[in-house]
Amino acid sequence: SEAVLKMVDYFDERIAITPASSRKSYHLACPGGLCQHSLNVLNNTAKLVKLYNIDISTESILISALFHDLAKVGSLTEDRYIPATDRWRIERGEIYTINPKSELLPVPQMSIFLLQHFEIKLEHPEFCSILYNDGLYVEENQSFFKKFKVPLFCNILHMADLISSRQEEGKSLLDY
Repeated sequence: SEAVLKMVDYFDERIAITPASSRKSYHLACPGGLCQHSLNVLNNTAKLVKLYNIDISTESILISALFHDLAKVGSLTEDRYIPATDRWRIERGEIYTINPKSELLPVPQMSIFLLQHFEIKLEHPEFCSILYNDGLYVEENQSFFKKFKVPLFCNILHMADLISSRQEEGKSLLDY
């Protein structure tokens, strides 16, 4: 859509060089890591949607999978990750550190904010899947998953993200 193209053009090179994480021991802590991770999540989401025969639009799959971690790019004006310069951080495997100039919200909330800023309208499954893509691993998500009937697509995107991260770390889900 025009709104997505406007957003991608706005972030330009930032979207292409952003790492997916900050540490060597995490997934794709390298320039371009976020793009690679997002494509991996898209691939695994498509496979899981087909496997479970989920009735969801291709557009919803694309928006949710490709932009679930959009906030790792940072805020509108500042990168989220900057190269680590402290020797002690680098020795601990921290390649990047959080930019103190970046507006910090949790990644899912900031991702939704950025999408809304560029007038990308989210359908309910897209909104929920991005907001809760960390599943039960994040404490604040637990009440949502326990109290409400979670749309199946939320679980699909979460599993695709988890599978992708494990694959990128060279591990299987059984190593978790």
